[in-house]
Amino acid sequence: MGMLKNIKTKEGRWITLDWDHIDGDVIEAGMPIGEDGQIHNDEAAVGILLKSCDRAWNHRAEVMIEGRIDEAERQALTGIELSKACLNALRFIQLQTNGQNCPFVYEAVAGLASTIVAG
Repeated sequence: MGMLKNIKTKEGRWITLDWDHIDGDVIEAGMPIGEDGQIHNDEAAVGILLKSCDRAWNHRAEVMIEGRIDEAERQALTGIELSKACLNALRFIQLQTNGQNCPFVYEAVAGLASTIVAG
């Protein structure tokens, strides 16, 4: 279990975790979380988990909604790459690698002309 260290949070919130629909006993820091309290590596993601949580002690999780995260550190903790749909949903979170901002990519979003996502 760990926590993201190379971050700058501009906005965060607490989300109640839905352990009935989460496999395992630990959610690692850096996982994308949805409003429903489940792990979502898709368009339902609303933020990134800042500290690892375990089933026995953590029913609420602190989630970054807007800010900056070191992507290499996040991937090292979680072992997953964020999907394009997830990156689109988390468009207010800037990903960095080696202290440099990841390049932005314009991608069409249903209902919008375009949006900027890291990736």
